[in-house]
Formats: sequence, structure tokens, C-alpha cells
Amino acid sequence: MTSLSKFFVDKPLAANLVSILVIAIGLFSFLQLKRQATPLVDMQQMRIMSVLPAASPKDVELNVTTKIEEALEGVSGLKKYISHSSEGRSTIEVFIDPDARDKEKVKDDVRRAVESVQDLPDEMLDKPYIQEIKVDDMIVYELAIVFDQYSPQKIKEVGRQLKRKLLEIGEVARVRENAIPEREIKILLNNKKLNAKQVSVEEVLMAIKNNKIRLAGGTLESFTAEKGIITVSEFANPQDMGNIVIRSTSSGRHIYVKDVATILDDFEKAEKIVRFNGRRGGSLLIVKKASADLIELVDKVEVVKKEFLETAPEDLSLLTTWDFSVNTRTRLNIVSSNFAAGFFLVLIVLFMFLDPRIAMWAALGIPIAIAGATTILPLLDVSINSVSLCGMILVLGMIVDDAIIIAESIYRHMEDGLAPREAAKQGLQAVIKPVFGTIVTSIIAFVPLYFLPGSIGDFAVEVPTVVNIMLVASFLEATLILPSHLGHRKKAPSASHKPPGTRFILRMELVYGRFLGQTLRYKWLAFFATTIFLLGGITICLKMSRFRMFDLDQAYRIYLMGDVKEGSPLSYTESQVEVLEKIIDSFPGQGAITSVKTTVGQEGSFKGARFASHTSFLSEIVMKPFTERDITAQELSNWLKKAVETSSDLKLVKFDLEIDSEGPPVGRPIEIRIVGDDDRIRYELVAKLKELLQQYPVSEVISDNVPGKQELQLRPDFEALSQSGLTVSTVANTIRTIFDGSIVGDVQTPVESADYRLLMDERFHDFNDPLQDIYVRNQYGNLIPLKGLMLEERGRTMKKILHYNGNPSNLITANIAPTVTAGDIYKNLSQELSGLEQQFPGYSILLGGEAKESDKFVNQILMLLGLAIMGIYFWLAFQLESLSQPFMVVLAIPFGLIGMLAAFIGHGYDLSLLALVGVVGVGGVLVNDSLIMVEFINRLRREGHRNIQEAIILGAQHRFRPIVLTTLTTVTGLLPTAYGLIGGTDSFISPLVFAMTWGLMIGTPSVLIVIPVLYSIIISTSETIVQRLKID
Repeated sequence: MTSLSKFFVDKPLAANLVSILVIAIGLFSFLQLKRQATPLVDMQQMRIMSVLPAASPKDVELNVTTKIEEALEGVSGLKKYISHSSEGRSTIEVFIDPDARDKEKVKDDVRRAVESVQDLPDEMLDKPYIQEIKVDDMIVYELAIVFDQYSPQKIKEVGRQLKRKLLEIGEVARVRENAIPEREIKILLNNKKLNAKQVSVEEVLMAIKNNKIRLAGGTLESFTAEKGIITVSEFANPQDMGNIVIRSTSSGRHIYVKDVATILDDFEKAEKIVRFNGRRGGSLLIVKKASADLIELVDKVEVVKKEFLETAPEDLSLLTTWDFSVNTRTRLNIVSSNFAAGFFLVLIVLFMFLDPRIAMWAALGIPIAIAGATTILPLLDVSINSVSLCGMILVLGMIVDDAIIIAESIYRHMEDGLAPREAAKQGLQAVIKPVFGTIVTSIIAFVPLYFLPGSIGDFAVEVPTVVNIMLVASFLEATLILPSHLGHRKKAPSASHKPPGTRFILRMELVYGRFLGQTLRYKWLAFFATTIFLLGGITICLKMSRFRMFDLDQAYRIYLMGDVKEGSPLSYTESQVEVLEKIIDSFPGQGAITSVKTTVGQEGSFKGARFASHTSFLSEIVMKPFTERDITAQELSNWLKKAVETSSDLKLVKFDLEIDSEGPPVGRPIEIRIVGDDDRIRYELVAKLKELLQQYPVSEVISDNVPGKQELQLRPDFEALSQSGLTVSTVANTIRTIFDGSIVGDVQTPVESADYRLLMDERFHDFNDPLQDIYVRNQYGNLIPLKGLMLEERGRTMKKILHYNGNPSNLITANIAPTVTAGDIYKNLSQELSGLEQQFPGYSILLGGEAKESDKFVNQILMLLGLAIMGIYFWLAFQLESLSQPFMVVLAIPFGLIGMLAAFIGHGYDLSLLALVGVVGVGGVLVNDSLIMVEFINRLRREGHRNIQEAIILGAQHRFRPIVLTTLTTVTGLLPTAYGLIGGTDSFISPLVFAMTWGLMIGTPSVLIVIPVLYSIIISTSETIVQRLKID
């Protein structure tokens, strides 16, 4: 390395050309980096969705869910699978084991297992749908279509046109339809006419199916051509279906479909209603390509939206209800502004304390290092997103550290009278070993972040990647390019033109040297005082600190979930949503809300599975970016809770809300799952647990143990059916057709397809006596009344049925009070649950959600920090050839930890996930400062300084300026982002930067004092031991 550096010192043109080339390639690569909201992470999760029309939750559980779960039992590499069986739908969420060797093979095994299930009900129109949960499959933009007066036909037409235009955008991968009405041709049977003409439902069904044909009939050959023969029986006009002959009478008269039914060109029956800002409508959900730039895509969508509205009807509104780029733009603006401010402050520090020319070249190393790093980042599929920006901000002050140490060494050699070129060579030679050591220790400090497990680890992996690449790039620039630039000056800096801060820093060196001399005289007293401060400080700070995985101060999405009385129709649920919308509209800070979207007829959480339920709704409130509002999501949530509780017009049996933290999915703050076979015992446990949770500072305690709507179960009387000459399948087909309808065909047009559905007109539905006046033709041609052939049972089933790893389960969720954290509750609650579990052998009580994840993450980060310290220690032992000196170096880390914790406590902040990641960065920089000091003291001793105290003081003084400068540049580079000096703070990035800033501000003075004291104690103690051994 030194020989290559000498080459560039002697060949300055080569160094300049390399610098220009690196900047040019880096700029080109930077322009290729795509802007994303988050890293493109595979969540290692799959979702299996199946539809069994009109089936009860119990029927779905027995006939669909259980059969798929049995197939999944044979798949290895699964962490867990959780199923939800609700009315007409089965959803199974499969979680891949993060430790599985070949995760793609596990996914293939899951697909094969599901496909191997052959005995699913015939009533299932489609096979189970398997979806992989990936970040790059997320919806990034939602465009709502609403008219002043709701019109399914208009929404369908506008949605079709808009979808075609959106798919023409190159960055768009898919456009999903949400609540866009689907055309359906209904054949509504009139039961009175059926009975009058003695026609059964099955006869109409078979007549239509037999006449709805489009088949190839072969080919007709001739001498000149070969023509296809097609047998066609399709209808250009749906009303033509009424001319199908059902049966001919003995007198030769025909009975047509139109004689017993009405044909209606309509839309499918809505299972859900979606409302946008108080109006019914539909929407298009845009999914971008994985490689696409998020902001470019949204800009193009906005252009399409604007152009479409120019020629659209006046009563049409296109509403943006979800734009993932808004927060990304805000974050990029904040980070780039504070990054620029930090860079400017770093320049000020450099020019204050270094020769202007040296400061200029040291500062130029920052863009060169960044350019070098951005050359590599695209090759690693790293984009510009919230996580990679964390790494860039974190390393801003660090990448100039190497340049400062080397530049200061070269500058000192120039001050000693060497020519610039020789000073460049000798100055680099003097510090290259410790500088290389600092790079290695910094990389070792960040490497453990690669081993954070689960989705959190997948999201955080870009932090160490960006940091380590930029550190290596800065090292190469500082050792190869910087010496050439500094050595390529005609004369050494003049003593009369010293930087303005030189006199101050020299005076501080003298003061520091005197203070250190006095401290070393009482080194044991200083040692014990330091030990007490260290142990006491860590103990107090750890007890006073609070950990919350994700800060909610800048959250901008709130989800409201509610239920009305079970058995209520969809229209009643919508009427209650209208009341809720009026409450939201009355919020005093209405200007803070961008949009309100409510899905009526849907139940579930915003990051989990969702289910159809006519008595449920799910609302999404999107707020303006935090820089444009004065109220937080938590304050809005608190207001909504009180407003809903005090409303006399809102009749909800359940209400819950959740704030989106933007982080990886970790579940609700509190999740308790009860697993066991006996429903009665599980329900007893649910009641006990809900009562137990009342003793904790929690709210919205909700369980899934909710009775479903009243249902009528029809069971065949096999003996009566046999005597009547009927089969179960014939009767079942008739009942299904009457109440749910049967698809008897479809019609295709160039722009759409529509199903033909045969069903009984709702006017003839009687829930109290559903089989009255219903006849079925038996095998002898006689019409037999169904009344008396089916056994009727009435009752209620559960609204949804949950399984955990194939076993019956129940789930309880709860929110926690804003004044406490999930970690505050976890320890005591887990102990109580463990005691309760012992009272119910054979039943498992699993505590999960944010409470468990918080505890697990803190333990993991502490373990990884311990591994990082261990790795740094072993490297230092190798470099310093000592077992005791590395201990001194790594001891700087706890002091930085105290500074960080004290700052969070003093500012009233909670520790967050990324704040703990900042501890690693603090440790890396503090270890670097300590290493350089110890290396230089060792060097002085090797050069013949027999007086240990003198060598320690001289070495510490000699390293005082670079240590202070590296700390100043790092802190000033981070300060704007830590405090949001320009454009405000960012709740995702600022905690990490804040932790590192204060860790350095407190840790650096500790390094300057503690390292010399420990060095003196270790050397004097070892010499005393050696002398006593010689005497013995």
C-alpha cells in the first residue's frame, strides 16, 4: 500500500486522473441508483387463500383449511403457519424459518403441498391462490374513482380506461382493481311461475348449460382451402337467453327460460363497499416494478391523472388516497438538506484547524469516497431508501476521519521542516498502520448487524453494507490520493499563516498535558473514580431508559377497525361508517388529514390477513407529512378514541385502532395466543386473560372469540330422500342455486367478460321457512317438495376460527398506553402467563407482538454488540501484540454508551431500534481514537522514551489534535440530522444519528483521560510484577 501511495505522490497527474475518473464513474452510478421507500426485502412469508362460496366458518375449517394444513405438516423449513377460517374464505399465513438453508426450496415445497390436496369441495370455483409477501409487491399508489352520484357503470368504464393508460407506464408492474364493479348477468327465477309451470330449478340449470356452447366441430377440406367448422350457441344479447327451451309439453308447446325468470344485465353482488373521503367508489392499486424508481413512477402517474381529467366528465373525481412517494420525498429532502449542512460544518472545522490547502484536499476526500462507494452500491442492488440513507448519514463524519489523521500527520511533518513531498511519504508511513487498524475495527463493529434475524435483519442489512463500503473507499482515498495532493505543493505551510484555530488547539494541548500529568500522579484515585462512574452510570441509565421499537411521533397512517351488531346487513354497517366519517370530519385539525378510505365489509389488521365480514369495517386515515402539520398521529388517535366513546349515534360492538410505525411487521403491541383442542377451556382462558390484562396499562383489549351470525343448517334425511327417488347432490345443487346462485356460463367481449348467474329472486327467499314451495324432480320425473326431506337446525358458529400450526387457537390483542412501552409490560406479563399455563396442562399460552419482539431484539443487539467487542479485541490483540492493551481500547465503548443513554434520558426520548444500531457506530469511532493513541504511545516507547509517564503524556498530547478534530468533524457532520436543523428531524434516521452524536460527545473526553490512566496502571503494574518475580 505504501509503495503504491509513494507512486501517486511522485506521479501527481496519475492521482488527479484517478480522482476525476472515480468522481465521473461515481456520478454516473449515483444517477443509476433507484429511489425507494424501503429496501426490497423478501418477507419470507406466504399466504394461501381459498374461497368456498356461502360456506360457514366451520364448513370452511373442515373442508378446506384443515386439509391444506395437513399437507403443510410434511413441509420442513417452516417457522409456523396460522390459519383463519371465516365465512366463505380460508386464509393461511405461512412463515418461513429464517434459519432454513434453502428458502426458495421451502416455498416450492409449500406450493407442491397445496397442489397435492385433491379432495377439496367441488363448490370451490378456483384452486387455492398462493401469494408471496414481498416488499417489491407492495402497493405504492392508490387512485380512487368517485362520481358525485355513485354509478357502477361509470366507475367500471373509467377504471378500464385508466388501467390501460397506467399499464403503459414502463415502471408499472401491475394494476389491481379494488371495488371496481364486475358485470354479471343475473337470471332471476320466479318461484311462483316455476311451480305454476311445474318446472324445477335443476331443469332450468341444465337447459341453460346445455345451450351455452362454443365448440370446434372439426375442419372441412377443399381443393383451395381448409376451413374450420364451429358449432356456436352464444348470445349477442343477454336477453336472447330467455329463448332457451326448458321443456316441451305433450301438446307441443314450449316452456322458455323467459317464462319462469327475469334476465337482468347487472353487476356482481357487492361483498364490500369502499368509500373515499365520504363517497362510494372504486380504485386502482398500482404495484411498481422492483427495479423502478418510486418517485419517477409517481410523477408519471400524476401526469396520466391530470391528462385524463382534462377530458373527463365534470362529476368525476380522481382522488389520491395513498402515495408511498410522499414520505420518501420528505425524507430525502430532510436528509439531503441536513447532509449538505453537515458537510458545510465539516468544512468549517477543517479550515479552522488545518492549513487551507490541506483542509481543502481532506474535504475533497468526502465526495471522492462517496463516489467510489456509489460505484459499488448498484452492483449490490442497494437503492436510495430510508435504511441506506441511515448508513450514509452515519458514515458522513467517519469517512473524513482517516483523511484528518493522515493529513494532520503530514501537516505535522511539514511543520517539522520536511519538504511537502517527503512529508507526505513519511507522514503517511507514520500512521498507516493504526489507520488501517481503525478501518478493520470499524468494519468489525458493523459486521454483526448482518446477523440480525428475521425481517428486521433483512431491512437493516443495508446499513453495514453502505457504511463498510464507504469506509473502505475513504481509506483508499486517504492513503492513495490524499498524500499525492498534499505532497504536490511547492513549499511547506508558512508558520505566519497558521489556521485560526491552531493557536487555540495548541493551547488546549498544553492544558491537556498539564491536566494529564496531574491525573497520572493520582492514577489509582482516577481509576477508582472512573470505575464508579462507569458502573454507576450504566446502571442508572439502563434503569431509566425506555425502549420502543419504532417512534410514532412522525407516523402518518392510522387504521380504525370496528364491528356492528352481528347479523346486520352490509347497508347498516355502511350507515354506521357514515356516522364515523362525520366524526372524523369534525376533528379540529382537519387540515392535517389528507384522505380517509373505508372498506365496509372487511375485517383484519393493516399488515396482516383480511377477511370478508358484512358487520366489519376497516378505515385508513392518511395524514399530511409531519413537516406540514402541527398534530401527531398519536394525538389524533387519542381524540378519535374519546369521540367514538362519547358518540350517541355510533352503535359499535367493537372498536380498535392502530398507528402504522413504518417499520417491519412485528404485530400488535400485545398479542396473546391460546392453543388447545377443547373450545370450552380455550374460551375460559380467553376470559381469564382479558381480565388479567385489565391490571396493565393497556387499551382496546379484543379477542377473536366472537359469535357469528345466526345460521340455518340443512341436513339431509337420507331415508326420506331415498324413498322419494332423490340424491343428495341434486338437492344440494338446488339449494345452492336458490340462495347463492350457480354460474351457468359467461360471455366474452373484447374488453370484458361477464358471468351468467342463475339464482332465485330474493323476493322469494324466506329465512324462517327456506324450503317452503321448493320442488325437485326425482328420477321418475315427479316433482317432490323439499320440505320434510331436510332436517333443519338453527344456531350460531364463531365468526372466524383460528388455527396455530394446525391446532385450534384463539387470539387476544391489545394496545398499550402512550406513557409505557411494550418492553415495560413484557417481563411481568410473561411471568403471569407462564404461571397460568401451568394450571391448564395441554394448553399453550404464547405471548407475541411488539412486546416479545422488543425484548428479543434488545437481547439480540446486546449479544451482537458483545460479539463486535470480542471481534475488535481479538483484532487489536493481533495488531498491538498484547492482551492487556486491547482491553483499554475497547473500554471506550461503555463510556460512549453512557453518553448516548444519558442524552436520550435528558431529552425525554425513547430508545428505538435504530438508536441501538447507532451504539455500534459510536463504538467504532471511539475505538479508533483509542487505538491511535495507544499505537503512538507504543511507538514512543519503542523509540527509547524510558520514562513511561513522559511517553504517555507526550503521546496523548501528540494525538490530542487528530482525536479532537475527528470527533469535531463527526459530531458537526451528524448534528444537523440529529436535531433537524434544516427541514426538521426524521423519526426513522434521527434517533440513530442522535445516539452517535452524543455517544461521541461524552465518549471522546473519556478516551482522552481513561486511556492514559489505564495505560499507566497496566504498565506500572506489569513492571512491578516482573520485578517481584526477579527478586523471588
